[in-house]
Amino acid sequence: MTSPAPASASSVPNQPEPVTLTANGITLAYQTYGDPTATPLLLVMGLATQMLGWHEEFCGQLVDAGFFVVRFDNRDIGLSRHMTEAGMPDLQKLFTDPRAAATYTLEDMA
Repeated sequence: MTSPAPASASSVPNQPEPVTLTANGITLAYQTYGDPTATPLLLVMGLATQMLGWHEEFCGQLVDAGFFVVRFDNRDIGLSRHMTEAGMPDLQKLFTDPRAAATYTLEDMA
């Protein structure tokens, strides 16, 4: 049986655990990789997937390519704030009239 290869220094996050930042009443969790003076690259994960979907090895490859990598959890997922007070959206309405079903819009997130 072989041991997994050790992680390269570039695939190790700058923080051992994700940190949080609060703005406009929303707390987001994030983690960074690489030199903060390098060109920044923000990784935005899709619907219902945590920042962990951006694997550390992949982040390390981006660092090796010269980037300062930031991965984060969108609100309502992972370690970021969950908007539980808004309740669950009506999934059928979400597909037929998304603006009426959603508790916030894409514009709210921008």
